Amino acid sequence: NSDAGANQVCNPPMVHTLTYSPSGRLLAAGLGDGSIGLFEQTNTNLRWTARLEDAHSGSIASVLFPKWGKSDRFLLTAGNDGKIAFWDLGAVVCGAKAVDPSEVFTLASSDNSTRSDEEIDAPRVLFALQHESKMNWIVSSRGTETTCASSIFVADTSTSITAYSLPVR
Repeated sequence: NSDAGANQVCNPPMVHTLTYSPSGRLLAAGLGDGSIGLFEQTNTNLRWTARLEDAHSGSIASVLFPKWGKSDRFLLTAGNDGKIAFWDLGAVVCGAKAVDPSEVFTLASSDNSTRSDEEIDAPRVLFALQHESKMNWIVSSRGTETTCASSIFVADTSTSITAYSLPVR
């Protein structure tokens, strides 16, 4: 894991935020260099699984496994750069039986004919949103509500909370 060219104040990068996946198998850590560390929990140990890079140019303010995703496969990250990235962690991290992103997100059904199976199964950003202000926290709806069923809510440095409705099938 090379940190060459990364924006970081200390080595290793500081952890800014943590979240567990719905199954409790994965732990995601938002780091000060703009990357996300993924760990797999096996019994009482955490094992390094992957480092997600290149989606954010600033430190990670919040990480979230959305409740409407019903899977460990999807991760949302909010960076101090104002970007919200929607990650597909892929079969490499989540296993071959993980849900296909095109079954959940309408934007995930893009043409993958030029990508190899290995690239499709590796972690990647499905899509991203640009938020106006520096974010402090993101949270998702449960997915069972009649209104805002597939939404995320963003608390930022302003006095308001912003809701984004996501392209979920």
